[in-house]
Amino acid sequence: MESLQITAKSTIEAAILEGMLWDDFRKDHPDVKARRWKDLTYYLRKDGKLPPAVRTKTIKDLPIVIEDEREKSELKQAKALINKLKSALVEMADVSGMLKEGIEKLPQLEVPQPKLPVSHPKLRASLILPLYDLHIGHVTNGPLGTFGKDTFISRCNTLAEDLVREIRTLSKTRQIDRLVIIFGGDLIEGRTIYAGQMKESTPLQYQLTVGPEVIARNLIYPLAKEIGDIDIFCLPGNHGRIGDRNEFEKVADNLDMVFCHIVKLRCEHLPGITWHDSDNWFSCFSLYGYSYFAVHGDGFKSWGASPATSAMRYKDKIQDVINNRFDVLLAGHHHTPSDVSKGFSKICMMGNWSGTSDYAAGMALGGPPSQKLILADETAPMLAVYEFMLARKEAPIKVEPIEIITGR
Repeated sequence: MESLQITAKSTIEAAILEGMLWDDFRKDHPDVKARRWKDLTYYLRKDGKLPPAVRTKTIKDLPIVIEDEREKSELKQAKALINKLKSALVEMADVSGMLKEGIEKLPQLEVPQPKLPVSHPKLRASLILPLYDLHIGHVTNGPLGTFGKDTFISRCNTLAEDLVREIRTLSKTRQIDRLVIIFGGDLIEGRTIYAGQMKESTPLQYQLTVGPEVIARNLIYPLAKEIGDIDIFCLPGNHGRIGDRNEFEKVADNLDMVFCHIVKLRCEHLPGITWHDSDNWFSCFSLYGYSYFAVHGDGFKSWGASPATSAMRYKDKIQDVINNRFDVLLAGHHHTPSDVSKGFSKICMMGNWSGTSDYAAGMALGGPPSQKLILADETAPMLAVYEFMLARKEAPIKVEPIEIITGR
């Protein structure tokens, strides 16, 4: 493609002197702009080489007229904008002067510095460790993660390391009065909860022997060395039931309760531990005047893919049933951790230890394996909530999309 040639000035002037119209000239010289033609015509008239214009503008002059009017309009708009900017600058200068005068009239501001004590008494606090949905006997090798005997022990050890480290840090500024442990159900996986579970779980002998041993020795023992007073509550879960739903007694015939009893036997020699045995499917306790109501969470279903929303509704209803109000509802079962506030009411939903299974992922629930720790003191029932990621040392889940090659 040939480059566009620039028409010489002498050629344009010759055409103008010959009386050629610009519209005819640009047919052979498309690079020449109307403005350039007009400017050269002006200077030729100014130098006397061209007589003053006397002819009336015709339709052929319309492009020049349009471009001239456009330039005049743009120039007018630019001048108006400049005038506005000048006015704005004048106003800003006036306001700045007024502000400066006003500030100069204000009294000198003296802000006293806080007198921080060199040492101060530690604030009292307690910790709540809700152990929900451990699913010790669960076995999965799905695309979203794996879980088994070794994984359970590894995550228990990881949690113990994190908790001891956090407790020692908190103890520097707070007096930890006690630790409340809640075994919130679904500690074991069970074997007859759903079809095909036998292939996805370990025998109950392992779950009820190795499981309590690991929890007692690798988790409760280290915590008991850090905190002298420990209160433990136990709740039944739906995975701990025996037989079909409602076939046996919900609490007494529940393997989660058997699990807790074995843990209790393994901790008999530890001082400072108080077990709160109960025949109820819920536990209720108080700290610093705040009340906590703990359930497994299978009493309500997810609403709108949000278990926390259903938990809030459940809390309102259960308060009417028991004719008593409580500050915090603790629940699990749904494997979806979340913290929700409604006025002064608090909902704390727990995660799980096994991670996202294919069943949970099919309902868009679940998440990475995690464990919460709640800090409570005299000012708030849930002053802080710590969430520990139990699988952070494991390989991340990889879901590789299949590349479809098109255009074959």
